[in-house]
Amino acid sequence: MKQAPSPPPQSGCEIADIIEHSQSILELVISHLLDIVILCDETFLKIQYTKNKSHQLHKSESSFNQSKRHPFDKSSEKHSIFKKSSNKIPIGIQYSSRHFSPTQSHYISGEQNALGGETNDESLENDCHEISALTDALKSSMYSVVEKLSHGASEFTNLIYKTWINQVETSNSFKFNIDGIVICPVTLPSSYSTVVDGLIIKSSIRYLHDQDLNIEKSRALIIQGSITFEFTHLGYSQNVCVTLKKSSEQLKISAKDEWIQKCCDLLLDLEINCLLVTGEVDPAITSFCSTNSIFLLPCISWTFLQDLCVAVNETPCVYLSECEHENVISNLTIKKWDFGQDEVKDEDFYVHIRIFTPHEAKKINTIVLCHPNELVLTNKGHQFWHLASRLYLAMKENRLLPGGGKTEKWCSDFLQKYHTKNDNEERIKIAIQKGFLNYFEILQEKMKCSSEINSEDSLDEMQSKIQAWKSAMALVLVLLQCDCLIVNGCDDTIFNENLIGFL
Repeated sequence: MKQAPSPPPQSGCEIADIIEHSQSILELVISHLLDIVILCDETFLKIQYTKNKSHQLHKSESSFNQSKRHPFDKSSEKHSIFKKSSNKIPIGIQYSSRHFSPTQSHYISGEQNALGGETNDESLENDCHEISALTDALKSSMYSVVEKLSHGASEFTNLIYKTWINQVETSNSFKFNIDGIVICPVTLPSSYSTVVDGLIIKSSIRYLHDQDLNIEKSRALIIQGSITFEFTHLGYSQNVCVTLKKSSEQLKISAKDEWIQKCCDLLLDLEINCLLVTGEVDPAITSFCSTNSIFLLPCISWTFLQDLCVAVNETPCVYLSECEHENVISNLTIKKWDFGQDEVKDEDFYVHIRIFTPHEAKKINTIVLCHPNELVLTNKGHQFWHLASRLYLAMKENRLLPGGGKTEKWCSDFLQKYHTKNDNEERIKIAIQKGFLNYFEILQEKMKCSSEINSEDSLDEMQSKIQAWKSAMALVLVLLQCDCLIVNGCDDTIFNENLIGFL
């Protein structure tokens, strides 16, 4: 019996060709994402009508009660939260509220023009009610956007939303900003997680427990270093991470006593009542602060104090002896933060630092993130920053993509219709197309098992998704080259003949 001839072997592809074709195909897909991209300002929100109403309220403030202004407008009278037209954001679901419908806005505007017989007070009062209704709808839509970007992490939705609301109330923009957000992890049940206006700093120094901390008006200094006689700053190079100590010959008792006396006199002269230090503090200075009712908090992470310095627009001092009156921060309230729960460890002491002139300072929000397990708590901190970054990039770039695998399904369908130039490019295209399709199918299976994973109406931030695709592509190409080395070996002759990349 005659055996059927075997099919001819498939021709291989050079590694260089695989890299070139795969990258060009991926870039082609990315370039066509504009066909499905969701423009935040055009799709979710129409604020021109709101801008006009807000402007009218500001022009007539002198004849209208101050308490009836826009609920979000807590900034200076000269600035409006609707000042810049570029500050449009993704809100809600395609005009889900009648307040944001363009046709409804034109209708209301025309109706108001027809009521010319109203008195100024009545007209302004109606405008205030309309803007109040818009504000309520706006808050609801802001929550909706955060929820759609959360990808099932519902426990962070409220935290991000409250932080966003706090930022809007003290700024001239609806853009979400990750600057000024600090996480304070606490080993408590998750239900105790909250957003605090100001900075929460945790310390394990035991003598602080006996202090009745309540500073209504601060005279504070921030020291980026240690308050010790032997401390010497080595500069700002990132590669240097040692502390230089003076030699024993230099540590004369008289010189150290003179330095301590100078520091104590300076604290009295500047009328300091709070010292925030990133490093250690000499015991003599600690004793002096305790005797003179100066609140001292050493060994604070520079990450926390850096946000505080930015918020109050103040440069920290490196040496206490170099501080002057210009370095004193006088717009802080400092109190003990008490959860009032037995679950809080006794050795933990929490300080609440709040800026009481927010119109002159940037906003600081502390996310008190709670979970009884410390390892899970660390993981939740990463998840929180992922969601915060997605929202920040979505507001910044003004672009969103359909979530729940819909974008990958569209990419798969797009490549299926795309015609390549040759067989090798066609094989690479099919491989990438199947990759997009596999992701969509896996995600659909997971969504059937759990409703909390990437719901159907979820959204994705465009920039991070594209970066994830490129990273995945780079990893596949590295593994492909490793397989090639394993199959063909590392013989120099093969390298010289350029056959190592042939599959």
